[in-house]
Amino acid sequence: VASQKWLTIAPDAAVLLALIEHAPSVAGDTLVVTVQALDAFENVATSEARGVAVVSNSSTVVHVLTLVAGTAQLQVSPTLAGLIRFQLQDINATGLNIVARGTVDISIISGPSIKFVIQQPSPTSVES
Repeated sequence: VASQKWLTIAPDAAVLLALIEHAPSVAGDTLVVTVQALDAFENVATSEARGVAVVSNSSTVVHVLTLVAGTAQLQVSPTLAGLIRFQLQDINATGLNIVARGTVDISIISGPSIKFVIQQPSPTSVES
């Protein structure tokens, strides 16, 4: 063979910002929420380095993350069991689709009991 030809495969430009589905988490444990910029074929668009915001129904805090190689992660430690809804906000008006996969609900389940409190009943008097 006199010459060789190389084929380079790379992701296309991002068309979508997505929150990645997550298994249930245990209250008190660290939960990692992942945001990815995806191309039309759902490959991670590694050239993306924009800012994105994540909000949840369990806090009034807006978490601003910066995508690095198309991915950003948010670490939170929920303390109560329940359902937490995370949603993306396109703070930079990128025009990327955040509707299709911009919301994810994560169940937070109770962890093992680590403390028991035994209270002595208050004394009562009986009158005759």
